[in-house]
Amino acid sequence: MKFSLLYAVPEEQNEVASDVRYEMSLDRTARAFCGDGAPTEAFLHVLSRPLLRVENIVHRQEIYRDFIVDPALFDELKVAFHRYDRIRGDWLELRSGVQAPPPDADCGVLLNRAFASLKVTAVFPRTLLSFYENFEDILTRHPVQSSCLTAMRDHCAAMRSNRALGEVADIAARFRYHEAEDYHFSVLVSLDDSLRVCACDLTDIVEGKSDKEKKSLLRTLLQKKDAVPSVVLDDGAEDGCRRLTADALSRIDRMLAAITDGVYETFSGLSREMQFYDAAIAYAAHLTEWGMPLCFPKTEDTACDITEIHGLQDPFLVLEGIPSERIVGNDVSMQAGGSMLICGDNSTGKTVFLRALGTAQLFAQAGLPICAEDARLSVRCGIFAHFSSAEEDDRSDSPAGRFEGEVREIAAIMDAVRPHSLVLLNETFQTTAYREGAQGIYPILCALERLHCRFVFVTHLSEAASMVRQGNTPISLYCSGDAAHPFRIERVGGDV
Repeated sequence: MKFSLLYAVPEEQNEVASDVRYEMSLDRTARAFCGDGAPTEAFLHVLSRPLLRVENIVHRQEIYRDFIVDPALFDELKVAFHRYDRIRGDWLELRSGVQAPPPDADCGVLLNRAFASLKVTAVFPRTLLSFYENFEDILTRHPVQSSCLTAMRDHCAAMRSNRALGEVADIAARFRYHEAEDYHFSVLVSLDDSLRVCACDLTDIVEGKSDKEKKSLLRTLLQKKDAVPSVVLDDGAEDGCRRLTADALSRIDRMLAAITDGVYETFSGLSREMQFYDAAIAYAAHLTEWGMPLCFPKTEDTACDITEIHGLQDPFLVLEGIPSERIVGNDVSMQAGGSMLICGDNSTGKTVFLRALGTAQLFAQAGLPICAEDARLSVRCGIFAHFSSAEEDDRSDSPAGRFEGEVREIAAIMDAVRPHSLVLLNETFQTTAYREGAQGIYPILCALERLHCRFVFVTHLSEAASMVRQGNTPISLYCSGDAAHPFRIERVGGDV
């Protein structure tokens, strides 16, 4: 078993292009709210891999709620998981430092090397048990509701009461503080039909024998089919006994190491996953402090093909110094089979709306709350964005060059989209040197419809709206704000 705070079930790879995060200004907002560091990088990394499975989205939402409701729970688990991964790192480092003896080593060296490796391995089983106790204590003192943290608490309780794990710790303890000379070993040897040794297992360890007794009592139990004779070996066979004992100790070492590796894997990597929640909590705290609305959207399967958001807002606006009471919330409604075309003048809220919608979709598919009053969103199989290069202040190339570049960028998106993707287009083909921009974009919008993609296209080219209306498509027409309702996005039924 392996626990994950990010995934309840295995997730298909679903990366979004890095420019989508850039166009949504997520890099800037995350670093402004969370600072530069590992938590912010973990946060942005998770955002770039939107979830496709609803159960994973719910998984993260539940854990996030537990941490928001009880900040002390998050703080204590953060410290505990960090210590756990650090101890696991020590375990891997120590194991890598154990060197195998040279092939021509004498039997005494073989025995000492085997016992030294076993002593390293024996340090960690008892440490593992202490972590189970610590995790269970934290998750019992804090009332957790998420299925993941509840299962983690129950697993720790079960492992603490697991007699087998306790026995492993007891066995390891016998080797931790002693040397090979402190014991008398009995081993069970399995022979093949040619009376050659094919396996050797330790069957008994007796502590406290004198040196004389060790030599006279060192024995090997030879097993051949059902017979288990016991043979006492004289001093001349001491090298053989040492070799057999070394083999037996090495087998125990390998088994203890495999058990320890398997148990360590149960909680490994959780400290890195906690970095995502660390940044996510800080992000939400800043938005709450600024008075921005936050809600967990109800997430639907891809097949539902629905986007319903009430009071959608753009979190980036708070970085621009706009008070929350001046930020306009918009409603979004894209039912199955419908997309949006938004027309309006420059600086009337079209780009802000597009950025808010893209941010909400990415956050929803990361299991995070979004800036809205309430929402119901379907999972999107891909999220693509194209923001016209003509809007970039540092571009000095010709309109023709910009247009050709946009054609290539749109072609790349068309090659990558899958059914139920979300495509966000901001002033694509809008350059004034090409009045045929509407004629160029309209076939692309129709092609996206045929591919069963949902898109939101914002433009100041009113010709595009006229073509959509005349084409009798399922595309819904909206207009951006006017003097009476600045930054308000509203659906229209007449001429645009």
